[in-house]
Amino acid sequence: MKNFDFLTISPTRVIENIDFFDKNTLEKYFFVFRKNPYILIKNDVYEKFSSKIHKIFKKENIIEFFGECSKIEIARLKKIFLEKKATSIIGMGGGKLLDTAKAIGNEMNIPIITLPTSSSQGASSSALSAIYNENHIIDECRDIIFTKAPDFVFIDYYLLLDEPQKFLIFGMTDSLAKYYEAYAFTSGKSENIFTQVALNLAKYIKKTIFKTSEKAVLDFKNHKLTDDLKNIFKINLVLAPMVGGIGGEGCRVCISHAVNNSLTQIERIRKLNFMHGEQVAFGNLLQLYLDPRDETKKELEELLSFHKKFNLMTDFTYFSNEKLSENEKNIFINYIFSDVESLKNMPQKVSKNQMLDAMKFFKMI
Repeated sequence: MKNFDFLTISPTRVIENIDFFDKNTLEKYFFVFRKNPYILIKNDVYEKFSSKIHKIFKKENIIEFFGECSKIEIARLKKIFLEKKATSIIGMGGGKLLDTAKAIGNEMNIPIITLPTSSSQGASSSALSAIYNENHIIDECRDIIFTKAPDFVFIDYYLLLDEPQKFLIFGMTDSLAKYYEAYAFTSGKSENIFTQVALNLAKYIKKTIFKTSEKAVLDFKNHKLTDDLKNIFKINLVLAPMVGGIGGEGCRVCISHAVNNSLTQIERIRKLNFMHGEQVAFGNLLQLYLDPRDETKKELEELLSFHKKFNLMTDFTYFSNEKLSENEKNIFINYIFSDVESLKNMPQKVSKNQMLDAMKFFKMI
């Protein structure tokens, strides 16, 4: 596995408004599935949708994912896919499973099909995988960037309507990070047309989320598949990952994701099993607090108002009434300021005193 320096703008195709498990779908897109497709899936997702899956797939064409996108799990699964002579890989599930499917598919050079059952992530469309270790801590290698995004993304909206509501919401907070991080990272740097298009897309994503999110969440509660709700699904699953795909490395990560990664280093927080988008949502607050640009004070007030609408965090007490211990604080600080983290992507250098000030403001310490 190797990192590459080029743009991977989008999946080859995005197919929406379909029932993936209708026999006509498999027949229509047989050219991408090929003769021996395998589904990678977690057991809980399989049990939930098994009746649908068995309409068109045999049990021997289903491979179980054990829950972490790690080097060990990728190697284990790749061996199975090679032994079974799989001609395509279908990842059905959430972000970590889809990231794992992309890693296997790229290593084997076979078609990659993503079928998201959660809108909390952009892994369904991106050309990278976030790698963790077996203890659910972000791995030293961070992300693996591939030569291509998935070949096909199938959006079966009725699968997504079965997800918990918080998945939809934390998909939006992760999507908002594309705006906050990309604008910070590119501030003061020379622009090129790819960067500008990516920033315009990030701005459109933010505007749409702030304008339609309340209506979309209400529609979701009422199990109504409206245009507003579909648009939020498409933002989370397809458009937000394209910000990094179009803009490249400079439109990917900054403080928001560095906060998420640093929180995974703290065992007590890790055991509470907060979602990626949940921790990134908190990271967005620190991102705006520490961003020196003039407009970010107003944006922080705007974001806090958005968080209050959905009962999200306004400070660290959302995660724990107990503040970080001295040891936990040091773990967080040491990691977020390490060479591997994306804090260095800020437009101006952030000092440890500034970070400690932000942590005090948001009641982490």
